[in-house]
Amino acid sequence: MYKVIKFKRYYLVANTKGEYKNHTHINVHSRTGEKEYKICKTLISIINDKRVPKSNYLLQSAIRLTLDEEYKHNLLEIQKRRKQRYFNSQKGVRR
Repeated sequence: MYKVIKFKRYYLVANTKGEYKNHTHINVHSRTGEKEYKICKTLISIINDKRVPKSNYLLQSAIRLTLDEEYKHNLLEIQKRRKQRYFNSQKGVRR
């Protein structure tokens, strides 16, 4: 179960079955914060369905929130692969 709490500048999403480390922040940039609240709800839905977020930030957030070790391991592997695809646009060289 997840809890979404709004503060002035961010939403706190916490896994209530987990420990303190099982939480993440979603910064509020819009005036009302509705867009960011929908992002929080989408993130929770992604985790419940065991899908992979497209955003690297949401991927890291999903890793922090989930308690499912197999799903977490899969997300960590995907995160490693994404980091390996670094592209230096100035020189046009893949690293």
